[in-house]
Amino acid sequence: MENSCSRRSLPLPRQILDRFSVRSEAQSTGLRSRTLSYAGTDMSIDDRVSIDGLVKDELDGKSRAIAKYDEMLWKIRSGYAVLLYGAIGIVAGLVNQKVVTLDSRVAWAAVVLIMGFSIFGALLDYLFMAAKLRVVKYRDRLTELAWSRAMLKELTEDEDQQLLECLKNSGERKEPTDWSHRAGRSVPVIYYGGTGLLCTIATRLLVT
Repeated sequence: MENSCSRRSLPLPRQILDRFSVRSEAQSTGLRSRTLSYAGTDMSIDDRVSIDGLVKDELDGKSRAIAKYDEMLWKIRSGYAVLLYGAIGIVAGLVNQKVVTLDSRVAWAAVVLIMGFSIFGALLDYLFMAAKLRVVKYRDRLTELAWSRAMLKELTEDEDQQLLECLKNSGERKEPTDWSHRAGRSVPVIYYGGTGLLCTIATRLLVT
């Protein structure tokens, strides 16, 4: 019995360990060598799963980016309105109480400040809207490609390249924004132009 236990506790010969390692490696290599045809390219099962996960993560990320752009836009718009209307309200109150007087020269200076503030606010708003619409465009295209991949199980070579482009950052790209099928292009003009015009009229009315 003691001899039997001793034999069992002995380490395996080096040759057996090497043979086991080679066989295990061959089995794992055989599993990895099973490939799927995708857009004319041999792609392993593991790679295909990782691409599906990458597409899902990118769709989630683009949706969060759109929500962040909306949040930033409303912060810009609300901050602009609060600051401008608040400043005009304070000046009107001071003029009404005879604390300050607003002559024509000061009023024109205030008009210039209002116009400049409104123009730069509208420009900043427009840039954020354009970046948001670029994200929307690539998110929609990525959704279409993901649906095609799920239903057809494969994409063409051109669609494969589009998929790669859709997985990249889209909001910061230097490319024109297609507004033809998008609403909201006139929002900065109406919002900032209308607010600036009302504040300009109010400033001129306060001239004594």
